[in-house]
Amino acid sequence: TETGREALEEGEVSAEKAAYGDLRPVKAYDSGAEACVKNGRACFRIADPTRPYLYFQVQKESLRSGQSYTFEVEFLDGEGAFDLQYNSTDIFAAPARFGEFFKDYKATDTQFLGETGKWKKARFTADDCSFSGAMNGGGDLRLRLWSGSLYVASVKLIKERRLTEPATFVKVYMGNQEITTGENGEAEYAFAPEDPAGIYRVEAKTEKRNLLPAQSVIEVY
Repeated sequence: TETGREALEEGEVSAEKAAYGDLRPVKAYDSGAEACVKNGRACFRIADPTRPYLYFQVQKESLRSGQSYTFEVEFLDGEGAFDLQYNSTDIFAAPARFGEFFKDYKATDTQFLGETGKWKKARFTADDCSFSGAMNGGGDLRLRLWSGSLYVASVKLIKERRLTEPATFVKVYMGNQEITTGENGEAEYAFAPEDPAGIYRVEAKTEKRNLLPAQSVIEVY
């Protein structure tokens, strides 16, 4: 509808503003998402395989980079598959596709649709969000359609998965390098001198001090 297109242009769905909470839908050149009504619900439809994305910006005032967050997507269970990609602090994440490198488009697990024709909800965990607006259109995350078509009624940031308090001013070994964490529990490390350094947040004081970083938030027991 015209109202739906205007809402997307403004960056929010007026009819269901509460459906997106801390998230704001944004336009990008490769987003084919269209606002519509399906089965009595205001929603977005993604069906164009050449523009299979729906982008969102996160209202960042109360959120912290490098933390783990869970997003809940309400969708119409039809035919196809989709996942969620997000800005990450993980510099070793695999590229999503050519031209979209590493941490800016890190992907979650794929959600396969079951053709029930019912509205369902799926949760996606993003372990190392950066909320840096590094995607097309300044997006922090996006839904990616793999096949079929997708109707999305809501996307919500439902909780922050806090692990523990940061391990501040603690010596740890990453590989064979001794590093002391700062006042926020962060340590900078590169696998090799020629590699870019990653920022790792170490949480929970422990006797275990030899760490091989594989993600940006390391829970130490």
